[in-house]
Amino acid sequence: MPMDLARLTEITQQAGAIARQMWHEAEIETKDGGSIVTVADRETERFLREALRDLVPGAAFWGEEFGGEAPTEAGLWLLDPIDGTSNYAHGIPFWGVSVALWRNGRLEAGVIDLPDLDETLVGHIGQAPTLNGEPLPPVRSGGIEPHELVGHNFRSARAGVGNARLFGAFVIEGAFVATGRLRALFAGGESLYDVAAAVVIAEGVGLEISDRAGRPMDWSQYLSGQSLPDWQMRPPIR
Repeated sequence: MPMDLARLTEITQQAGAIARQMWHEAEIETKDGGSIVTVADRETERFLREALRDLVPGAAFWGEEFGGEAPTEAGLWLLDPIDGTSNYAHGIPFWGVSVALWRNGRLEAGVIDLPDLDETLVGHIGQAPTLNGEPLPPVRSGGIEPHELVGHNFRSARAGVGNARLFGAFVIEGAFVATGRLRALFAGGESLYDVAAAVVIAEGVGLEISDRAGRPMDWSQYLSGQSLPDWQMRPPIR
């Protein structure tokens, strides 16, 4: 059945509003491995799972806080209820909600809501991505100049190009490269639910997505929970 993209956007924005309203309840707990979680992370994911259940009936869920299921014939929702929890918990506005749908062997749709920046990005295969309802322009092709900003995450090695920036949340770095504020993004070590929505949006503006050797990413390899290798989003050279 066709995706109700307007409803998906509304649900993601509602999740962002819930998280924003719960900021004062952001009591920090430490997970295995040293990352942190708050009550808001869990409540936001609970809301998403319930609200999305009827949008694609029969689809499975894989979220950061409550684990994953195998994809069904109907699809698989990929949820990061609060990406950038450390930023969120400490009052830094670089965090957001990421929701994507895997269906028919591909990443079909994705929405990123950045509540503290008042920005919502929406992507769907075959459609131009939007920022707050306005179409995003295609990325400018060509190389990366030394003065241009490029994003990195905590695990990615410096690629030796551009002027590196690290925001502490993939949802921010993914949104910023799709909107042209970052020229490229070098990443690695994430789970698929961290990156899926940003990938849909980035592909829609023409960014080239590959591993560091330039090979296309096969996202189906990471549906079982395997961490992503070193990979990149870059403007096309042509």
